Amino acid sequence: MTMQTSTELGQFADAMAKAQASMGGATKGSRNPHFNSAFADLASVVNAVKGPLSSNGIAFVQLPSSSGDLVSVTTRLVHSSGEWMQCTLSARPRKNDPQGVGSVVTYLKRYTLQAMCGVPSEDDDGNAGSQGPDPRKQEPKAKPVDTAKALTAIEAAWANTYTGTVYDFAKSKGWSLAELGPDELRDLYRTVDAGTVRGADGLRK
Repeated sequence: MTMQTSTELGQFADAMAKAQASMGGATKGSRNPHFNSAFADLASVVNAVKGPLSSNGIAFVQLPSSSGDLVSVTTRLVHSSGEWMQCTLSARPRKNDPQGVGSVVTYLKRYTLQAMCGVPSEDDDGNAGSQGPDPRKQEPKAKPVDTAKALTAIEAAWANTYTGTVYDFAKSKGWSLAELGPDELRDLYRTVDAGTVRGADGLRK
């Protein structure tokens, strides 16, 4: 990820601080079938930040681009004063087809916008526990991660993009897949599925 800013940021910083003060979390409205877990999609992140940004004179634009097989998204926050901040994040699609490129573009848009605005994903179970149950909205609690199924999903995603096995890669890094917890397995699956595993570029097919 690379960051760039305008020469001056005083007015932008003041407006951004006010915008962040009124931002809520991005609701986890989409589900990952491999891990029985919810995540905040792009629409949820946009809904969380668009109003507070606009109310404080900040607009955002997200521009996709490509170079070879690398897809990039540049997200720029622009203040009415002309001051701005932007970041660019790149990844390689798992499959070089319109669906694969579109999926990576959406992934990069979500992560750059959420990171730049400092918006967390809401922990619905945690919020419910602190505020008491809402009889109007009762959702089943996510099932525990089945480690065997999770590893199978990770292996399949790895085989689509990289050579060798994910086990060999983990061993070369000095860690064991069998020792990863549920959250670490989820994170690993996401990076493997998106083709953004650090240090694995030389293993691409």
